[in-house]
Amino acid sequence: MYGNGTLNVPAPITNHGTIELTAQTSSYATILNASAGNEVSNLGTLRTLAGSGGTRALNTQLENDGLVEIQGTTTLGRSGAQHQNRGTMKVQAGLSMTGTSFTNVNGARLENSSTITNTQFNIVNEGTWAIGDAIGTSTITGDYIQTVDGRAVIKIGGLTPDTEHDQMVVGGVAQLDGRLRIQLVNGFEPKFGDQFVILTAGSTSSNGFEGLSVDGDVPLGYGFEVVDTGSSIIAQVVQKVQGVNPDEVPLTLSDPSPGIAGQVNTFQVSGAAGGGQEDGAAVGDRLRRRALALLPLDALLLPRAPRENLVLVGRHLAHHELGARQVDAAAV
Repeated sequence: MYGNGTLNVPAPITNHGTIELTAQTSSYATILNASAGNEVSNLGTLRTLAGSGGTRALNTQLENDGLVEIQGTTTLGRSGAQHQNRGTMKVQAGLSMTGTSFTNVNGARLENSSTITNTQFNIVNEGTWAIGDAIGTSTITGDYIQTVDGRAVIKIGGLTPDTEHDQMVVGGVAQLDGRLRIQLVNGFEPKFGDQFVILTAGSTSSNGFEGLSVDGDVPLGYGFEVVDTGSSIIAQVVQKVQGVNPDEVPLTLSDPSPGIAGQVNTFQVSGAAGGGQEDGAAVGDRLRRRALALLPLDALLLPRAPRENLVLVGRHLAHHELGARQVDAAAV
């Protein structure tokens, strides 16, 4: 048809296929209307496209167990709507929401690389909140609440927000709990003292992330720490194990052909494990992985038992103060 297009839903429906709202000939609006009691439950794909222009409107309560993709400027909601994402939702263009609540439930995933306008209610994240495949900024104009079950994923590939690392921008209050997952990307290797502003907000009300995980390597003895300034969250690289100098080579194998049963190999280790048993275990595991990475190909082709002995070296070092020492890889 020519002109604005409207799809009225007279009764509750469940979508197992694909629904797309778009305009192909001019800047026309495309609208889906579903009044209270006549909800659209999405188990398939619901997509709004930029098309040739115009706005897209989902005048309904979102009930998503499939995939929702916002690729064109879209409004979502109606009076009293309680939106729930239980599947995957990708917001790649501006999304304005009305209603009384929006929850990204435990087990669901929401990727926002654009701006979500939520002035009428809080956005509650019980699942996973991420930016998307590319590094960018996730903007929320209202309040953001991450519960104890929630997880925020931030990619870091450099020091500059939006272009080299992800950043969340919250216009209202950011109340943070749950977990933070940092993913090091594009071969980036952070250094001691590096700081990354991963979230800004009108104000932060933080219980502190319950857990912090990092995908990728940081210098031996160092790790990430999260700082709440009251209006931003900063991830910074700090010293975790006292006495370890990241500029020194943390592990060297003195023999060119390690891994042979009965052979004594020299492991040169810098520093001491002063951060407690948990830090020592982490350092030991890093040493174990570093040792395996330095094995020559022929050593990896040896029978399993000699290689397993070398794996135990890291565990052994985890329970001892680290220093220059000799370790019998076949006897540990």
